[in-house]
Amino acid sequence: MTNRIVIGQRGAASGIWVSKPGKNALTASEDDMLLSTTLPSLQIVASGVINSPSNFTDYDRTIPNLGFTPVVLLSGSHLAAYTFPNATTLRIRVLNNASGVPGNAVTWAVTNQRILH
Repeated sequence: MTNRIVIGQRGAASGIWVSKPGKNALTASEDDMLLSTTLPSLQIVASGVINSPSNFTDYDRTIPNLGFTPVVLLSGSHLAAYTFPNATTLRIRVLNNASGVPGNAVTWAVTNQRILH
């Protein structure tokens, strides 16, 4: 049986770990973890503002190559969505100014948290 959860000691570290299905939480790499208290979470690695965005327009921003698909936070006056055409490009598609939020800007931030597939 696979150990999926470790609470306490794992090697030299103390913490909590939850592994992906089929992976042993005692021996799995950090890449095979769903939760690891030894990794910093939700730190901002890149951010910016798109001032006066146009509706239905794509804005490409260069980001660090993290080796995984990161969680991106978006907020502001326009509804927006994002994709990753490649490992170092964040594409923000501004949809329209229907959010009800005053102002004329979209703020974005890329975190060090991976999207779980």
